[in-house]
Order: sequence, then structure tokens, then C-alpha cells
Amino acid sequence: MAMHLTLFPNIMFNIKLYSCRRRLLDQLLFFYLMDCSGYLLDLGGKRYNSRGKFSSAHLRSNTIVINTDASALPDYVGEITDFDIPESYFDYVLCLETLEYVLSPETLLSAVKRVLIPGGYLFLSVPFMHRLHGDDHFDMFRFTPAFLSHILSDFSEVQIIPMGGPYSVVVDFIISSQKVPFILKVLLSKFMKLTLSFPSTNSSPSVTTGFFIVAKKP
Repeated sequence: MAMHLTLFPNIMFNIKLYSCRRRLLDQLLFFYLMDCSGYLLDLGGKRYNSRGKFSSAHLRSNTIVINTDASALPDYVGEITDFDIPESYFDYVLCLETLEYVLSPETLLSAVKRVLIPGGYLFLSVPFMHRLHGDDHFDMFRFTPAFLSHILSDFSEVQIIPMGGPYSVVVDFIISSQKVPFILKVLLSKFMKLTLSFPSTNSSPSVTTGFFIVAKKP
């Protein structure tokens, strides 16, 4: 074992694993957001060290980050409802992998609609068939298309896009397991990198890792 570690110093620890869900989320964000300009509010985002390859720092927009976690180095620490943001101020709002932690999703979405300009867009992502993540004590919800349609009924042109299908779900559970050898996780992650694409013909609204939503304020 000592010889193995000497011959391959820390090589496995320098490999960053990406779930199918994270790869698809990056693709969707680059597809929809790279040409955005104007004012953007990133709810629950990070200024630095984002999990995926996409960051709101890549955009040409003027971005404000709000997060309840001070370690994420947001511009403002707290909830969107804690601040007196002018009505119809932002062109875009990002809310990625955040709504599952919010006790009242409807209240947050109402606040989002208030600060968006007419014709402004909300970009939202939520988990569905996905393990508890982040702080397990606060990961409270999983969202179906029917419920998403209900809580987004005040928006128009709502697109609910499934993120992957059964293969993505299974691979992500394997990658997140503590009992699976790391080398197998790496091989699965590399294989899915070659096969995943958006729009994906393998996506399914009933068996999927989660949903990416585009919604417009009327």
C-alpha cells in the first residue's frame, strides 16, 4: 500500500467528481444565460468557488448575490425578504439549488416576482430524485412538475425542463454513495460526460434528477 501511494501521489484526490445533475445544470445555464446583460440577482449563490463550471461572475450583467450563508461571501447576508429592494429592479433572477431549503417557496417566489422587471426572467433549479444534500437538516422539499406549475402560476411562458433520465438518477446515486470505490465513481463520471447533452433525448419528467425552470414575469 505504501508503494502504491508513493507511485501515485495524491492523484485520486486531485480529481473533481461532477454529478450528471451538475453537468446538465452547467449546460443549461451556459445555454440560457451567457448572452444576458443588465441587472441580475443571484439568490443562494456564491461569489467564488461555485460547485460547477458556471458562475454568475461569467456574465456581462451587474450581479448582486444574496445568501444566508456568510461563508459564501455574498454581497448581502440574509433572505430576499430582509432587504428593501426596489420593485421591478432586476432583469434576471437566479435561484439555483436553493428552493428546497426554503420553508415557504411561495413567499420567496412572490418576492422574486416583485423585484423582476416586466418581461424579466427567473432561472430556477430544484432537485427531484436526488439525495439529501447540503445541510441535511434544512433540505426539506422535492418538487414535481405539477407543484412547480402551481407555485409559478403568476409567471408566464414557464418551461419546466427535466434534468436527465433514469441513467442519470442511478449514476448520481452511485457517485454520492460512500460504499462505492472511488475509481468506479471516476469512470462513471467520465462516461456520463461523454453521453450527457442538452437538450437530452434521455430526459424524463417522471424519472429525473431534478428540473430546470425558465419563467417570465408578465
